[in-house]
Amino acid sequence: MQVVFEDRVIEICDFAGPQNTIEGYTFNNCFVRGPAVIVVQNDTFSNSTFQGDPEAMLWPILPPRTSVIGAILVKDCTFERCVFSNVGFAGPPEFIESFRSQVGGAP
Repeated sequence: MQVVFEDRVIEICDFAGPQNTIEGYTFNNCFVRGPAVIVVQNDTFSNSTFQGDPEAMLWPILPPRTSVIGAILVKDCTFERCVFSNVGFAGPPEFIESFRSQVGGAP
């Protein structure tokens, strides 16, 4: 059963727990607040808004690097109509390019 949060202010760090992982949540119409850098894995972002400079919020993880310390893994989550503030997004170059097209950053 997936846990759903609606119409709330979400301090994203509070959801990470000791394993720095957020998995299997749905957030509808939430204000998602950092400071945080998240590594996205199999997540869906629909009709969401990302506050800030797109290039400053995107953190490429370049090969051969396969892990990071200090970031929050967000896995199998859905974000519908959310606003993200002071949140960075990290991932491999393919993810960065795909996400950049969603948030309107430079090519």
